Amino acid sequence: MDLLYFSPHRNEAMEQRIVQFNAFLRSQGEREVSCRKAETVEELLRESDVVSLHPLLNAATKHLITAERLALMKSDAILVNVSRGAVIDEKALAEHCRRNHTFHAGLDVYEEEPVLAPGLTDLPNLVLLPHLGSATSWTRETMAVLTAQNIVGVLRGYPVWNKPDMSRFWAEETTPATPSIVNATDLGLKVF
Repeated sequence: MDLLYFSPHRNEAMEQRIVQFNAFLRSQGEREVSCRKAETVEELLRESDVVSLHPLLNAATKHLITAERLALMKSDAILVNVSRGAVIDEKALAEHCRRNHTFHAGLDVYEEEPVLAPGLTDLPNLVLLPHLGSATSWTRETMAVLTAQNIVGVLRGYPVWNKPDMSRFWAEETTPATPSIVNATDLGLKVF
């Protein structure tokens, strides 16, 4: 197993984890794993046996995976999307899976949830999950805590937190703020 990733920036933290993992592999008499950044999405798609998608959804990543890019992938590759549905052109994916029976894909998110693109449910080489990527105990517990903190924050008149670091809301002493209300401005709530 080797790791090839694409990102606008080098992921030094991940590469360091692989170096540490390699020390463990060596101690077990196993082959080391290589890790390198692909220069383009196309390079990654051409060379990978398994592609796992994790980008944010924005104008640059909407339909990141198109019919043309699917055609670059190995005929027996596996494509997994657990980020946002619109990262993949689902109609193109359905057609690609229909024509390439050894190609496989797994989706946990969909472009127009809960509606699926025509043909997706008819394909034996496509695994569809009902958006379960967040179904870990830690995630669900943290979501429950944040929901309770949202209720308390609104009732106490705390401003809504608008910074990316949410870790302070599961610390012992939390910030007097409402952690996560996406439509706070529409609701007329004060933002931090």
